[in-house]
Amino acid sequence: MLSRREFLGALPLALSAQPLRRPNILFILTDDQTIHDMSCYGNRILNTPHMDRIAREGARFNNCFVTNSLCAPSRASILTGCYSHIHGIRGNSEAADAVEKMTPGIVTYPELLRNAGYRTAMIGKWHLSHDPVGFDHWCILPGQGVYFDPEFIENGVRKKFKGYATDLTTDFALDFLKTATAEKDKPFLMVYQHKAPHRPFTPATRHAHMFDDVEVPYPKTFNDNYQSRKVAEESRDMQFDLSIAGDYKDIPAGLGAAEKRSGCISAS
Repeated sequence: MLSRREFLGALPLALSAQPLRRPNILFILTDDQTIHDMSCYGNRILNTPHMDRIAREGARFNNCFVTNSLCAPSRASILTGCYSHIHGIRGNSEAADAVEKMTPGIVTYPELLRNAGYRTAMIGKWHLSHDPVGFDHWCILPGQGVYFDPEFIENGVRKKFKGYATDLTTDFALDFLKTATAEKDKPFLMVYQHKAPHRPFTPATRHAHMFDDVEVPYPKTFNDNYQSRKVAEESRDMQFDLSIAGDYKDIPAGLGAAEKRSGCISAS
């Protein structure tokens, strides 16, 4: 029987005898989707079987926190592994002339994987002020993008497509996967990021009436007065009824606070 010291000494030789298989990597990101919007976290109205399978066969976090939950800073932190004050993106900054830009010299994980021989692709919502870096192929929504008949920027060329953003993003991702899996000479990374379910909440036509007969309960924070959270009280972006009102032009003007809140919920 080998001792522990002998086993550890022999391990490098055993590993070097067989080439290590480098895994393919598929990174999926949805936008503004909370854990409460998945059946694997207990939602009894929404059915999310594919997300449930990932949760069941992988790892599911019950306690996970971020230091800056805004869209662009979060995306920059995912790419770099750095805090906002390190990578330079502290707020949403999708415009090309945005003041906040990625700190020069910050390395992203797609760059490292590409340098290590991976085939890399970025598909879907990007929401950063600079073009994707470290990707052999990229096809992104400009800024927030739109749901119906959106434009995409494919490797620097802007193109308009007929259809729904979620369907198109998925089709583009599948096109890349078919090519990447057929060419077995190198592993791949695909960053696959949806616009949905970010506001304005505009479903595909086939789903427009899916919940007409379902009574959706109000969230526990529906009547929150923000008294214990001064920042939220002072920020329009953190108050749902105030921040979303401009997205739906059919909400009548002159409503009181309670009516406006209910109107926004109904419109969404």
